[in-house]
Amino acid sequence: MRPIALSGHERSITSIKYNQEGDLIFSAAKSPAICVWYSDNGERLGTYEGHTGAVWSIDVDHKTQHLLSAAADSTVRQWDVETGREINMIRHKVAVRDVGYSYGEKLFFTITDAIIGNKAAIQIFDTTQKPPKPIVEINVKSESKVYNAIWGPRNQTVYTAGEDGSVPDQYKAIQRLGLL
Repeated sequence: MRPIALSGHERSITSIKYNQEGDLIFSAAKSPAICVWYSDNGERLGTYEGHTGAVWSIDVDHKTQHLLSAAADSTVRQWDVETGREINMIRHKVAVRDVGYSYGEKLFFTITDAIIGNKAAIQIFDTTQKPPKPIVEINVKSESKVYNAIWGPRNQTVYTAGEDGSVPDQYKAIQRLGLL
């Protein structure tokens, strides 16, 4: 494996994701644009533009059709990977720290900060509804900010990681909803 220098962001990188095939790299930064690159040579293919603040997290579906982005402008956006067109925009009350597709892409989570009197929260969205609708909201119990999360086995749990390095909670909301 050889290193690839990705020169295209104006500020520091916050998130990098490969697609399932490994031929594309998606990158986000503390600037509004998201970039997509060929992984074999580092050539930039294009950008996804629409956010007005830092983009904290991105995730691409397994078919490389849709890209999710979470940003400091309090929005989550869903993009068409091939055209770069914004498909959906979901507004939150505060900055969105993380976003992630479930296995099978029927659901995705968003994680928001505890700020301005709002508690940190995980929201689960149903992608089969157009536009995607929140089906559950879980208040995060930890006092530290939650920066990252990942789906657990069979999409029954969302594991979180806090700013203090803790893994504070498991949220079994999906199982309660009977979505499996």
